Amino acid sequence: MPSHVVHDQLYLDVYNRFPHRIKQKFKDIWSKHKILAQGHDLLYFYMALNPLQIPTILKHIGVLEDKDIQGLAVNYIGSTRKHSDESKAFLYGYLAHHFSDARLHPLIIYESGDFKNDVDSADDHFLLESMLDAYMLKKSGENPQRFKIHNLVPNNMSLSRKTRKIINHSFKKTYDISNLDTIFAEYNKNARLFLTYFRHDPKGIKKKLFKALDLIVGKLFRFSMLPYNYDGTEAIKHLNNDNQPLPHPLDGKNISDKSFDELYAISVKEITDMLTLLDEAIDDKAYEQEIRDLVPNISAVHGYEQGSVYTIEHTRKPKQKILRRA
Repeated sequence: MPSHVVHDQLYLDVYNRFPHRIKQKFKDIWSKHKILAQGHDLLYFYMALNPLQIPTILKHIGVLEDKDIQGLAVNYIGSTRKHSDESKAFLYGYLAHHFSDARLHPLIIYESGDFKNDVDSADDHFLLESMLDAYMLKKSGENPQRFKIHNLVPNNMSLSRKTRKIINHSFKKTYDISNLDTIFAEYNKNARLFLTYFRHDPKGIKKKLFKALDLIVGKLFRFSMLPYNYDGTEAIKHLNNDNQPLPHPLDGKNISDKSFDELYAISVKEITDMLTLLDEAIDDKAYEQEIRDLVPNISAVHGYEQGSVYTIEHTRKPKQKILRRA
């Protein structure tokens, strides 16, 4: 499943960089609503416990990842004359997820392969993101294998009727997706269950079971039982800590020598700066063009202008599949 801890921590790091006036505004709800930082990944967890919805949700995920985040911001902000702090928190969490993906995904894709067009690479992509969760926990002093990741999801987080109405209106207008507020509401329940039964594995028993099932399920259905249990060191070899110049996997251009930690720090700063200006714009009832100037229209998949045709031609094939290293 998609990385959970990384986005959760980034959301809190963004808050800590906010100017004092914005911190004060959100101090009672930011941590409570941090689950909103899971952005479009919420649909994966919703899908996990709603198998009949899998075809529809898979279609939506691709659209949400790669299309018109700028238009969503415009439609969301323009849906009401006055936004509550809660409705802002939803938008800010959603944007934080999208733009952190845009920064971090190229390195993850480079290390794990073309997850959009290759089943094995999709498995490796999710495994690497699980390794990154463990890495972030270890950095913060937690034991990744004993950490109760499901406790990151609040027991009973609900959104106000007004916020849900704004969500429905803006996502319907932007993506023609109906009742997204219901999906987000059910996610809160589903995520706790999924993370409890699939991610919390202090003795590594589930890891052994999943690996055994993967030998059968993976071959028959090209599907993995992800994720596995990690101690926080497995991701290190994939972080580009030696600052090697890596071409962007989409087109081989835009050489970057940044490590994962450096990209993460850049992402936190960029997102904080954007949301700080966006908060002022919302309060000042900014015109549409002002919103478009603040929110770049880039894809969460690869960080390029949205609508780019996603065909990776220069992705380095890992010498060993991450699945085999797990």
